[in-house]
Amino acid sequence: MARTMMMKLFFGLIFAISSLFYDSSASYTFPRHKFEAWFGTYAHHFEKSSTTVCNSTLQQYRNHRFGLPDTNLAVAHHADCILANTTETIKANMASAGIVLGLMPSLLSSFGPTLAESSTLVLERPFLSLLLAIGAPAFYPFRAFDDQHPFEALKRPFRTLQHISSSRWPHVLIKLLQYLLALAGAVNVVETSLQLGMKTVVTWKKDQSYLPLVWVLLPLAIHLFAAIRVLSVVKRVRNHPGHILQVTDVK
Repeated sequence: MARTMMMKLFFGLIFAISSLFYDSSASYTFPRHKFEAWFGTYAHHFEKSSTTVCNSTLQQYRNHRFGLPDTNLAVAHHADCILANTTETIKANMASAGIVLGLMPSLLSSFGPTLAESSTLVLERPFLSLLLAIGAPAFYPFRAFDDQHPFEALKRPFRTLQHISSSRWPHVLIKLLQYLLALAGAVNVVETSLQLGMKTVVTWKKDQSYLPLVWVLLPLAIHLFAAIRVLSVVKRVRNHPGHILQVTDVK
C-alpha cells in the first residue's frame, strides 16, 4: 500500500508540473513574461536598458506568440541588446556571482541528510521525508560512493527526547517545529526556483520559465525511488518474519 501511494505521489507530481508549464500561454496562475521582473542589485539598470535603448526588441518579443520557434530568437535579441548596453564591471560581477551560486547547492547539500537517511525516514514520517527531499536543492555527490547501511539507525534506541519531559506536549511541539522548518525549506526552494525562472534566461530554452524548478525537483525523484526500495524491503521482512535483513537487500 505504501509503495503504491509513493508511486502515485511521484507520477502525480510530475503530471502536475508538466501540465502547469506545458504551454506557457495556457495558464495564468503565474506570470510567464520575461523581462518584467529583475533581481534587485541591477534591477534599475536592466529595466532602464530594456524599456529605453532596447525598447524595439522588447516590443518584438511581446508581439510574438509564446511557444513558436521564433520566440526564442526574440528573447535572444532582447537579451543581447541589454547585455550590449551593460558595463563590463556589471558583467564581471554577474560572472563571479554565477560561480558562487553554481557551487552553493553542492556545498549546502553536504550539511543535509544522506539519501539513505531521508529514504529511511519514510518508514516513520513520510510527509516530513518528502518535505526534506523537496527542500534539498541537491544531493551530496560523493555520498553516492559511501557504503551506507540505511537500517542501522533503526536498530539503535531513540533517546533524544526522553530527558525533556514525560509529557506528550513537548514531543508534539518539537514535531510541529520540525514540520514547519521542513515546510519553510521546501517553500523557499520552490519559490526561489520560480523567481529564478522568471528573472533569468536559460540559453537553450529561452522562452520557458519552469526549467529551474524541474532541476531542483530532480532529487525528489531519486528520493522517491530510494524510498520505494526501502518500503519494499520492509514489506518483505514483515511478510517473512524469519528473514534476516542483509545489506544487499537495500542496495
